[in-house]
Amino acid sequence: MRKLLLDNLGLKILSAVIAVALWVYVLDHENPLVTRRVTLSVLAVGVPQGLQVMEITPDRVEVLLRGRQSVLDDAHMELARVAANLAGNDFGEHDVSVAVVGTPAGVTVESIAEPMVRVKLDTVVAKERPVIVETRGVPAEGFENGEPTVKPTVVDVRGPAAWMQRVARVVAVVDISDQSSAVQASVSVEARDQGNVRVNGLTLTPAQVEVSVPIRQVATRAVSVRPSLGTPASGYMVAKVSVEPAAVTVAGKLSGSVIDTQKIDISELRGTESFSVPLQVPEGVTVIGTSSARVTVTVAPLPEEGTSAGSAAGGQRHPTEASPGGSGTPGSATPGSGPPPPGATGKAGEDATKGSPGEQGRGDTTPQ
Repeated sequence: MRKLLLDNLGLKILSAVIAVALWVYVLDHENPLVTRRVTLSVLAVGVPQGLQVMEITPDRVEVLLRGRQSVLDDAHMELARVAANLAGNDFGEHDVSVAVVGTPAGVTVESIAEPMVRVKLDTVVAKERPVIVETRGVPAEGFENGEPTVKPTVVDVRGPAAWMQRVARVVAVVDISDQSSAVQASVSVEARDQGNVRVNGLTLTPAQVEVSVPIRQVATRAVSVRPSLGTPASGYMVAKVSVEPAAVTVAGKLSGSVIDTQKIDISELRGTESFSVPLQVPEGVTVIGTSSARVTVTVAPLPEEGTSAGSAAGGQRHPTEASPGGSGTPGSATPGSGPPPPGATGKAGEDATKGSPGEQGRGDTTPQ
């Protein structure tokens, strides 16, 4: 038996050598050793207590690595970084040597394009800041928001002194769009500068605060819409005017029960035309729903001499004297009543003012 084993020893060794050679051959062809250039982020390590990194230049470095092709793919290189060890450094700028860390086993570093990086360190400053609540959007129609409250009212802000000098305030933004009941939310806080731009790189503790915004229904009432018209051209008068909607719902302190439209220029109008105009909404007043109106105006020539102004114009007064709102002929009155329309000059205007000839005759029969 022993002789048989010795007789086969040489064959066994040869088989093993062939197997290893075959494995190496296959490995070199299927998964060969390659070199690859990759760009890695610079990671600051060993930062002294009380200091914070302000800037690293450059913050990404190109390196040449060697290893098996399957290992140098992106999936295996996720943890690879270029480390800059800052231990022992103080406030200010420093040139620091770097080393590649986090590479997979079997990968070697052939070269580093930037063996040194410049690191700027600044002193860490901490300060308490009050939290200001900002509301975004508006509540549902017919509702208004009250004064928000926040807990805690102050947060601790910590970061490099240079960045801390930029902080003007700390805000918590809460969205109240279309809300009809009180809003309570946990909201992230952020530091802002004088231009209301967020200051990054700071640590805020706590990072979130509890914000409460009361939402209440406002008192509303309906008021009439009154069209506001300019003066027609010479020789013309306003014959008819209508407005849609005739009334709107408002909230807030509005004196009176009428809200006017913006003034409409009718100096060039001949015939009938419709205008879409905004309402004149006083400060402190909110219109619920539409804040504009559609006004239809008809302008006609003044009646000829000897013709009753009332019958020619359909007995319409100027819209500024008319009762507000409604479609059709707002402000209609009996012929001869009220002052003449603007622009009614000459004899026709005098007749409209003085009344009909019959009325004048009755005045002549009065005993002297």
